[in-house]
Amino acid sequence: MVEILNEKELGSKTHCVTIAIFLNKINENAETISKEDCAFIFINVSNFKSFNQNYGFAQGDQFLDFLTDKIHDAFPTDLLGRVSGDRFLLYVKTIDTDKITGSLARIQEDILSYKSTIPLHINCGIYINDKKDKKPTQMIDCAKLACDYIEDNLDNYIMIYNENIEQELDFKHYIITGFEQAVKNHYIQPYFQCEVRSLTRKICGYEALARWIDPTYGFVSPGVFVPILENARLIHKLDLCIIDQVCQVQRAAIDNGFPVQPISVNLSRLDFLLCDIFEEVDNLRRKHKVPIKLINIEVTEGAFAQANNSLETGVENFRKAGYQIWMDDFGSGFSSLNNLQAYQFDVIKIDRMFLKDMNDNPRSRIILASVINMAKTLKMHTLAEGIETEEEFNFLSSIGCEKIQGFLFGKPKPCDLNVQMDYNCEESDLHNYYDKMGEVNVISPSPFDTSMTRIFSEEAIAICEIEGERNLRYIFYNDTFKDLLAHLNIHSKEQAQDRAKESGMRENDMFFELAKKAENTGKIESTDLIINGAIINERLKFLARSGDKATFLLSSTNLSSQKSIQQAQNIQASMRHMLTLYFRIDLYDEDGSVENIYLNSSQNRITDESTDAVEAVSMYADNYLPEDERDNFKNYYDITTVQSRLKENNVEYLVGFYHSIVPEFEDRTQIYILLPFKINQRQKYLSLARNMQYPPDYEKHF
Repeated sequence: MVEILNEKELGSKTHCVTIAIFLNKINENAETISKEDCAFIFINVSNFKSFNQNYGFAQGDQFLDFLTDKIHDAFPTDLLGRVSGDRFLLYVKTIDTDKITGSLARIQEDILSYKSTIPLHINCGIYINDKKDKKPTQMIDCAKLACDYIEDNLDNYIMIYNENIEQELDFKHYIITGFEQAVKNHYIQPYFQCEVRSLTRKICGYEALARWIDPTYGFVSPGVFVPILENARLIHKLDLCIIDQVCQVQRAAIDNGFPVQPISVNLSRLDFLLCDIFEEVDNLRRKHKVPIKLINIEVTEGAFAQANNSLETGVENFRKAGYQIWMDDFGSGFSSLNNLQAYQFDVIKIDRMFLKDMNDNPRSRIILASVINMAKTLKMHTLAEGIETEEEFNFLSSIGCEKIQGFLFGKPKPCDLNVQMDYNCEESDLHNYYDKMGEVNVISPSPFDTSMTRIFSEEAIAICEIEGERNLRYIFYNDTFKDLLAHLNIHSKEQAQDRAKESGMRENDMFFELAKKAENTGKIESTDLIINGAIINERLKFLARSGDKATFLLSSTNLSSQKSIQQAQNIQASMRHMLTLYFRIDLYDEDGSVENIYLNSSQNRITDESTDAVEAVSMYADNYLPEDERDNFKNYYDITTVQSRLKENNVEYLVGFYHSIVPEFEDRTQIYILLPFKINQRQKYLSLARNMQYPPDYEKHF
């Protein structure tokens, strides 16, 4: 049994000896100790360095005296030694873990109550003597290993040594000592996970992820080796190793003529502290002659939460040089909004945590939509990580998230420098083109007004692309736009696109003319179209052009809809008054039938007797037109030749002039207009007849 020391052997602190005396006493009794029921406890004070810096060494010594007293109160008959600074060793004559941990808990409680603005607590590693031939010094090492194993966590401040700890610590040692060799032998290499454009489902970039394929341990998870290298302050060498290989991949792709996509590389907060990371990265990029636009810089949200001058300076240097700065893992920490306020990011990568309860918790969808809305308002692009299902993809696409990354589109994979990585890739000269589309906030109440900050839009919104003169393609549209199309009896995107290609339709001509005007003026341009009998207000904003392709933001409002009751009522009233301009209106169908729509004269409807267009026209000519004009009139109303006559004369509608034999309008010239249009995919022709009106002094001019 080790006896308690006498007063002469005590150190400068009451109840505590120096480490030299402690070890001497232990070594003198080594044989006895190895056979005893005993334990060694290694105690370390967390945050003591900060406490010293804040309060000074005198206050620090005062706290250590307080701690020494509390340890002695908890273990009054046991040997206590001070290793150095804020670290202590205890030799206790018991293997009762409940008793030991209970005593340590009382010490922890006393320390937590110590008056200080710097939060202090202890971490304790314990080795229980298992009497398996370990020397006391080895037992002390094991207690220290257990203490070192503890993450700085107030909830888990006690660790009892076991063999797994030693194995893990041996593995950490292997990682640290073998790192340089792993780099040299290319055991560490980048794997690439694709980033997909939600509008096109094409690959528009990659993220480079570090992977360690070890000859001894096999695949080593980055979740294991990255924290080890961070703690060993080697993380900057890992990141530079990956970036160097990324630059080699980009250079090889350029030289081989492969499609080249931007690659995002990850930087740690420590990178900015341990070296001039901007200079190092830029040197590697210039060494391999890789354009800046092909390397994006990702920094985790947590790094900005612990920002310092070196990080702020480094990020600013990257930005000034032309690199894009991406915030990784947005939403995983507690300072996301503060970071957005303090820094300007080109892209925020939304952490998967927002998606995990999306199906069961409607709030998750609202939060995601709010994040996208906020990012667009702050002029930042968005990418969602960890997407695994089509349902997740479809929702994110519907709220305007621009890029998607996750197992749905592929797991991270290595790259062969001489083989094209993927084939479903976006053309590099279209990156900016699609980025411009991505800036549209499709869930804003007014996507045309970039100052708006509210969420969710009931406006019918689409992003459309015009290739060449008249080839229209809808790249995106929201549910409201889809409902509007359905109301117009257009039930698919393909049907709408095919309809836009049809010639001889006035609404198509007007739409493409509006697009040209919007691109030329750079302003929001508007017009009203008649589509399938409904009055549709179209607003267009030019977004971007690439070669013969141009994209526009389109907003459509059904002015005939009861959703705009007052406006619809005004339109209907106006249309009724417009009818009075004509004495009759008839509607001809492509099937050869005719229907009288409106009659405001002494004429008969004719269609009450026959709805066959040929017969009705013949009857009308015989009853109301001079004999010498009747054949010409019948040819004019030959519905089967209307389209060819329109094309031949390059006009949108036909106009005919005939005379009346009706007594009240005898010899009066009348205008007959034939206006083609389509409704529900059927060709129609509107016949409008009105009397010529002359000014009172008309005869003076002739």
